[in-house]
Amino acid sequence: MKKILPIFFFLAFFSGCATAPVRPAPQPLPVEGDPVAKASKSAVGPSVKPPVPQIRKGMIFAKTEFEGVVKASYIKLSIIDQKDPAKTYDLVIGDKTRQQEFPWNSETVRPDYFFIELPMGSYRIRSLSIPVGSTMATEDMDVAFEVRPEKIIYLGTLKVTGTKETVKLGGVPVLKPGFEYTIHILNEQPEAFNEFYKRFPNLPRSLDVQLMKDLRQANPPGEDPHPPAGEPGQ
Repeated sequence: MKKILPIFFFLAFFSGCATAPVRPAPQPLPVEGDPVAKASKSAVGPSVKPPVPQIRKGMIFAKTEFEGVVKASYIKLSIIDQKDPAKTYDLVIGDKTRQQEFPWNSETVRPDYFFIELPMGSYRIRSLSIPVGSTMATEDMDVAFEVRPEKIIYLGTLKVTGTKETVKLGGVPVLKPGFEYTIHILNEQPEAFNEFYKRFPNLPRSLDVQLMKDLRQANPPGEDPHPPAGEPGQ
């Protein structure tokens, strides 16, 4: 490595006889790496930008099944970060031409399997949407799951069965398409693990199992579906 040494320039101006006063030599410009320069910088504050915090991430692997009136060419699941609800992401299952760009790495194994990398934290699927004619029908959902740092978590199978179509009144437009549905969360671990290892042979062969939770079933009507941390249900 080349070393850069400070260069000093001394300038003196003489006028008249030899007894004329000599002007003091100017101080050299600080050179990067010069300990004097470092000392002067530290006196007025740090010159190095603070390190950018590293975001710890994890991966989730799950399957979806849609039956009845919710079985469509594609289904959109809206996912939010429970600590920061402003962070909302859309996961489209089905026709990949409908897939939006993700702020995470994802790969659809089949239209019914998905594998996603996310920052660690608590997440919730808050709604489900299907195309109805030229518009979308959207219904609320409350399915929670966790992402752990440097872990691959199997969330199970989210099975949604649409029981009947409905029409909502109010808003714009006045008539909105809707639907009723039921949810079942299944543990199909042997099939899912075989599929995972076939598709991703180079990833660690270790998956944790922590099934997603339907908070509407876990908390009867009238109870808070999001109790404070430490209480049952979390």
